[in-house]
Formats: sequence, C-alpha cells, structure tokens
Amino acid sequence: MGQTDFRVTFLHRLAGQVGAFFLRVVGHTSAVRTLDHPGFLAFRRLKTPIIYAFWHKHQAFLAWAHRDENCYIMVSQSKDGEYIAQVMKRLGLNAVRGSSSRGAEGAFRQMCDLLEKGHQLGFTPDGPRGPLQRIHGGVIAAAQLSGVPIIPVCAATRRKIVFRSWDRFELALPFSHVVVAHGKPLWVSKDEDPLAAAERLRVALNANVDAAENEMRAAPPLWSSFAGWFFSSVYSGLAAVVGPLSLLVFLWRH
Repeated sequence: MGQTDFRVTFLHRLAGQVGAFFLRVVGHTSAVRTLDHPGFLAFRRLKTPIIYAFWHKHQAFLAWAHRDENCYIMVSQSKDGEYIAQVMKRLGLNAVRGSSSRGAEGAFRQMCDLLEKGHQLGFTPDGPRGPLQRIHGGVIAAAQLSGVPIIPVCAATRRKIVFRSWDRFELALPFSHVVVAHGKPLWVSKDEDPLAAAERLRVALNANVDAAENEMRAAPPLWSSFAGWFFSSVYSGLAAVVGPLSLLVFLWRH
C-alpha cells in the first residue's frame, strides 16, 4: 500500500512538472494578446478581491496566463484534480480542493474566508463533471455573500487539441495565437434569484468567448508577429552595440 501511494504521488508530481513545463513552452512561443474590459483593469490596478469565472475547458492556458498571481482556484478532489493542482502549484497558483460533487461545503467556506482576506479566487462553474456550460451554484453564492464582482475569463487559441471529453477540453499548442479576455465585472445582489444570476453569468461567459475568438481570428499570421519581434530585437541589439562604438570612434577622431 505504501509503495502504491508513493508511486501515485510520484506520478502526480511528475505530471505537474511536465504540464507546467509544457504550458511555459506554449506561452513563451505563442503570440499572446489580451482583451480586457476597463472595469476589470480598474480592479486589477486597485488589487481588490475579484472572482474569476471560466469554463472548465479553458483552464489549462489560463493557469499560465495568471501564473505567479497567488490566486486560489477551486479544484476537485479527484485524481484528475490532483494533476491540475500539481501543475498550478508550479505556476504560482493555489488549489482549494473541493467541488459541487465532493467536499463542497468545506471548500466553499475556505474560499469565502480567502475573499474576506483580500485574495483573488477562480471557479470553473461547470466543473468538474458538467454538464457542459451549466452554472453550479458555488460561484453565485460566493459573489452574493461577499459582494465581490465576478470577472468572466477565457482563452481563445488558434492551434490547439480539443479532447473528446464532456467539456471539450482545449490544450493550446506551441507557436500559436492566443487571446486572453477578461470581461465586464458582474455583480450579484444578495436578493437576486440565483438561477437568474447563473443565466446572466452564462451569457456573459459566452459573450466573452465570442469576443476573444473574433479577436483571435482577426489577428495577423503568426509569422508576421514573430517577424516584427525578431527585427525589433535585432535592431535593439545593433543599437546597443553600435551606439557605444560610435562614441568611441568620435572620441578617437576628435
């Protein structure tokens, strides 16, 4: 039993290292653009608590996009959830273990306590088992109790693998175009019907996805983005070398 537990733990940690490394490769080799609502940017500048909400299928690249932000994300207590938690740990994110199907009450209390302490939270409102794009009540309840706004988030990717899972999970590939979009803040009053609030959030999430995908489709070809970056880097490097040499030549001649 002990050897089995060690082997499982080792596999989880190895998967976390490989997963985090792969996301870093994707992020650093891709042309990543942001599409942010001014309301979100205002909260980000003030560093006030916010609740990120994103569909389950987008969570992989969003983990890289929000790396090292010390954000707390609700992750299921399943074995698959452990793989996700290990990847997040290596990207500077924190996992709160629980879901609508297991450990929900304790995880929800912990998330609400974190909001009171000023932290940022993340929910996949249709996770961990779906149905697809059906909002579970946790994110709505957290917003109602805390008065903190919900920020719809998504990642639209040009080159990706789409798995045949219930959520159509998306894994971005290296050398891609990615648009990370943060939508308009959404408040949920304490007396609002939770079902009505869930429908508002569903509409907002899908509208944000549409905006990100339109922005991604309108982006220039990847080679032109990297060509601009390459020539800009070459110019900067030459300027850094030629500038001091020109000064030396001027001093030597005069």
